Amino acid sequence: MVPVAMVLTIYSFFYITLPTDVRITGEEFSRSRPIVTQKLVTQRTNEDAFVGDDEWRFIKVKLFGLIPIRKIKVDILPFERVIVGGQLLGFHAEIADDERSLTGLGTLTYVNPENLNFASMGHRMNDYETKKSVDVIGGKIYINSVIGIERSEGKKVGTYRSSIRNAGVSSEGDIHSSNSFGVYGCLSSGSKLSKAGELPLSSRYNVVPGRAKLRTTLDGEVRDFDIEIVKTRFQKKPSSKSMIVRIVDKELLEKTGGIIHGMSGSPIIQKGRVVGALTHVVLGDPSKGYGIYIDFMTTQ
Repeated sequence: MVPVAMVLTIYSFFYITLPTDVRITGEEFSRSRPIVTQKLVTQRTNEDAFVGDDEWRFIKVKLFGLIPIRKIKVDILPFERVIVGGQLLGFHAEIADDERSLTGLGTLTYVNPENLNFASMGHRMNDYETKKSVDVIGGKIYINSVIGIERSEGKKVGTYRSSIRNAGVSSEGDIHSSNSFGVYGCLSSGSKLSKAGELPLSSRYNVVPGRAKLRTTLDGEVRDFDIEIVKTRFQKKPSSKSMIVRIVDKELLEKTGGIIHGMSGSPIIQKGRVVGALTHVVLGDPSKGYGIYIDFMTTQ
């Protein structure tokens, strides 16, 4: 039998460390699949999900699935399906409080099919002159044509050698803003980027270590490559280093050496759902990197 004092200690620990709110999809709120907010703490069935008198949604979380700890307010993600990205983009961005424009590379993460708003990159753009991240307030995005790849090796991070397709003729959309989780904007009507297939989203509470796919650009094509989610992190606050991933696809490793500049924003797909996006490479081991949970990127 477990001592009462130990149970109370565990109860108190989880009560203090549990988040006061969670962001999940509407489908996750209503279905019977468990929502794991911490180890040992789950919302077991949809009977534990309810709408309060004030119309706020809540879930009851339980220690070991048995002992009620607290109710947590649920923020439903604004959309549940996305047009999946993976295309390499060229950015011509306007910088806040600066007359210069900034160019850069990154990957499209998703497009909201309801309004063509897009998210990309998974982190802020960097100014290569000042080596600092910048706030983007406008600009254009273009589809980039890859003409070569510099492989990652050791502590040297490789990059795409590319040119902007249709530069000076037409863009694929407008950049509106940026934050710590990506560069955001809206596609032009009829953009090629809106023609890709759709997949549902999955919040961070259903991302687990194991096999997954990285959708990114190689040899001019957007394809899925095998990766492994090595570790997922419990985060009470949004951060761009939510999970550790490893590239295991032999072709991708052979041609790129691992993660290279421009792959940031590549969608991470697990069990047929978009769960996150690639954000950083681990220096010294370019086969490994970090990803951000997709629900952090939908805050914009």
